[in-house]
Amino acid sequence: MFIIYLTACGAGAQIPALAISDNLYAMGKYAEASEATFLKLAKYYRANGNYKATMENYRKVLAENPNRLLTGLKMKY
Repeated sequence: MFIIYLTACGAGAQIPALAISDNLYAMGKYAEASEATFLKLAKYYRANGNYKATMENYRKVLAENPNRLLTGLKMKY
């Protein structure tokens, strides 16, 4: 019975980072949702050593919002 409870509670659970993007999108904040998604992807790729994909995602964020100073600095490593 305990296993059934865990399965039922975990069904539909989402990674918190993606839940934030989903919430922003649902509120009509499409640019912020897109930016949050690309930043999380960049962080994921960087942690896994895929620096080309990391840079592509940082560039997408900067293309949408060139005033993001911290994103530009992260690209320098």
